[in-house]
Formats: sequence, structure tokens, C-alpha cells
Amino acid sequence: MRTTLITVFLAAISSAACFSSAMAADHYSASSNTAMSITGDIDMDDDGITFENGKGLTFSDLIADNLVVDGKRVPGSVYRVAQPLDPELKNGNRLCGAGKVTYLATWSDGEGSTAIAVFTGSRPPRSDDESCATYSKRRPGVRFSLARKDSTSLATLMIVRDEKALAPHVWDAAVVWCISRQHWSRPRLFR
Repeated sequence: MRTTLITVFLAAISSAACFSSAMAADHYSASSNTAMSITGDIDMDDDGITFENGKGLTFSDLIADNLVVDGKRVPGSVYRVAQPLDPELKNGNRLCGAGKVTYLATWSDGEGSTAIAVFTGSRPPRSDDESCATYSKRRPGVRFSLARKDSTSLATLMIVRDEKALAPHVWDAAVVWCISRQHWSRPRLFR
């Protein structure tokens, strides 16, 4: 009985941590000169993006989970902007400078950073070639990597900080599912 209560208690704590972290936006540091001088650091989730100066864009919905980048289809997230804007950001610069931003796309640039492209067209973008601006961001701190372990219900969660693996931990499948639904469902969240 005591073991069952402890198990239920630990599962409740894990679930609460998972759902409370769902509310926090992911923080990204500007990693390109353009991003540093225009957007600064950002906070972003599936609901919107907030720039360093506090201005932001709200997303109405996720319209695609891939985009053509440099001629190749890559996994990513393409969002429709709820109220098209071209907000004034750092140093009086505009996010796009060529009209109101109607769509925003994110994807891994393959170098440990996340690329963010903004678009002004009335139709959903299919390629990064259609963007009016692209910014490079890096998510500081911890990155997660999931690997199946045997054919059991357990998986190994490896925590990586600054490209060095820290001690791996074995997590119950429910906790791994929670983390995976939280962070691995969108490629943009782990850069």
C-alpha cells in the first residue's frame, strides 16, 4: 500500500511539473548579428513570440510542420500571425521592414541554432525563399535527447549542456511521454 501511495505521489508531481512547464515560453538568445541588432533575445511558444523590447506577435494557428529550406524539405513550424504587424524593435528597426508580418516559420538550421523566418504574403509560405527576413537564435542551457532502451517501457533521457553529456537518467515512460509531448513535438524547441 505504501509503495502504491509513493508511486501515485511521484506520478502526480511529475504530471504537475510537466503541465506547469507547458505554460512557460522557451527563451532563445540572439546568435546572429542581425538578430542581436534587431530582435534581441526572444521568448516563443505555440501561442506567439515576444521580442527583447516586450513587443510581440500572437499566432492564430500552426498551419504546417515543414518548410523548404535551401531547396530541401525540413521539419519545422509555420504559424499564421493573428494580427499582422511589423513591430518596431531594437534601434528603431522593424521585424520585416517590407510590410506587415503574416506568417512566421521556425526550423533547426543544423548548426545547433533555430532559424526564424518572417513572411508578408497572403498565402502560407512554402519556402524560406519567400521570407522578408531570417534570424538565427540559440536556446541556452539544457538540451534533451531521447533514446529507446531495449524493448521495455523505459527510455533514457540524456541531458546535454554545452555539448557535453551529463549523467543520463532512466525515467518512467509516462514522464518521458510528458517531456516528449512538451519539447520534442516541435523541432524548434530544442536548439
